[in-house]
Amino acid sequence: MFAGDSDAYAAFIRIRGRSRAWDPVYWDRSFGYVCWMHEFSIGQRIVDAVLEELARLDPPAARLCKTRVVLGELHQVVPDYLMSAYGLLSEGTSLAGSELELVLAPVIGRCRACGWEGNIDAPLFRCGECRSLGVDMISGKELYLDHLEVILDQ
Repeated sequence: MFAGDSDAYAAFIRIRGRSRAWDPVYWDRSFGYVCWMHEFSIGQRIVDAVLEELARLDPPAARLCKTRVVLGELHQVVPDYLMSAYGLLSEGTSLAGSELELVLAPVIGRCRACGWEGNIDAPLFRCGECRSLGVDMISGKELYLDHLEVILDQ
């Protein structure tokens, strides 16, 4: 699965995560100001979930290389902020230095009136065919760990 890296081990997991109702203050070193954002609480949930999964591995992992997270666009996350939060939150843990890969899931809907199914770009969720507002969301709300790449102890 990981060409050229026989020591890499992939743990495929599905963890449905939710951000907390409150968002902590986050000091962004790159911009130098304090802002409120939900990326920090989502980053904390990701770090907690990865640490939990690493604790389940047998044999234990020597080092985490990469974490892949599938994230629906309806979460309205700024990827750079989430990656920055992940880096700060993982400092001092076994995740320090690991890479966070984000896979953005598009907003896909299905019309109840005509059956159309497709990407929805506008903030007003209308059918792409008949313009009806009766659209069910099929995709776009995801938030889960998809893949961990670790190096095992030898």
